[in-house]
Amino acid sequence: MAVLVVATAVTVGTGVGARLACSRPCISDLPSLYRSRAIRPDAPPYLDRNLEYPVLVGAAFYAATFVSSGARSFFTVTGLGLAVLALIGTYLLARRAGRRAWYWALAPPLLLYGAANWDLLAVVPAIAGIVAFGEGLDATSGVMLGIGAAAKLYPGLFVPVFVAARLRDRDARGALRLLTGALATVALVNVPVLAASPSGWLYPLRFQSRRDATWGSLWHYVLSPPGIGALLPAGVARSLTNGGAVIAVVAGVAAVSVLVWRGRLDAVVGGGIATAVFLVANKVYSPQYDLWFVPFFVLLAVPWRDYAAFVVLDAAVFGVVFGRLGHHYRWTVTWAWFLGALVLARALTMAWTLRDARPLPQSLPEPPRSGPAEVPAGEAEVSVA
Repeated sequence: MAVLVVATAVTVGTGVGARLACSRPCISDLPSLYRSRAIRPDAPPYLDRNLEYPVLVGAAFYAATFVSSGARSFFTVTGLGLAVLALIGTYLLARRAGRRAWYWALAPPLLLYGAANWDLLAVVPAIAGIVAFGEGLDATSGVMLGIGAAAKLYPGLFVPVFVAARLRDRDARGALRLLTGALATVALVNVPVLAASPSGWLYPLRFQSRRDATWGSLWHYVLSPPGIGALLPAGVARSLTNGGAVIAVVAGVAAVSVLVWRGRLDAVVGGGIATAVFLVANKVYSPQYDLWFVPFFVLLAVPWRDYAAFVVLDAAVFGVVFGRLGHHYRWTVTWAWFLGALVLARALTMAWTLRDARPLPQSLPEPPRSGPAEVPAGEAEVSVA
């Protein structure tokens, strides 16, 4: 376990240190948002300043301003907090999956995105919720998923999937504890802000609804193909992406929940599918969202080749996106279509990974002692259907 913790610290620390090596911390939303949103101890988010993130991210943002004197120190403080979360994630994953936790500790997305945004504020509670569910701690699982949903929404998608699993097992009390824990936690975090400033609390929803599909989303290549221009007026395209994304996510999670309830799908595999549905259907896709999917390479038995394909594609998307943002090359239609091909390949890789996936054994593994373990070939040949 100690070696895993050290490896995780090196991975995240390298990402933080590389950004600090820039004259202004680079390739991170944290310092730029500190400068642009003007949130300070005397100017809290939602109440005095608009912020496009859910409430728990706003709380973390606001707390860091009390010990920050500028964008650089804000990044440093927040980066250290996120590094601690990554270490907690390592502990939880190692406790559940043993040596497979190396896939998290050395994950390139953890290096690239651990300090890019507040995603670990949702990813680690999501891991905790999954691990608690596997250990039969339903109320704890619900609370952890509620915390994650209060930061980045997607962990909330696990709640109906896990409730369906408990109902499948005829454990109505467990289902109720999980659901109650999640809803109570989300309410506890959100209701005070909603009561104090309804407009500020609703701002993230307004902000996201007004965004066009980004060029990391498949919607962009359907409605605004590079080199062709918008096929539809901006307002119409925006309405289609908003409605289409919501319908796709709701329908996808509902279908997964039904399959879990019928016993045709493992609950953790279902959580992975729900995450993939959200990532693929969303009209906004930032490269750091890949960090959401990494824990499933640990919590599910999948072949190492799927992990390798995912991280290679992730690194390629990172290079193209931040190469463009950093003006390191001239953006052309060819580059735009190349990025579209990478985005499609990444979506297909997630689907392939989940097709290969099978649940880990229920018995706890031996403590991790060495490097990443390959999955025996036979473990990769089980369909989730």
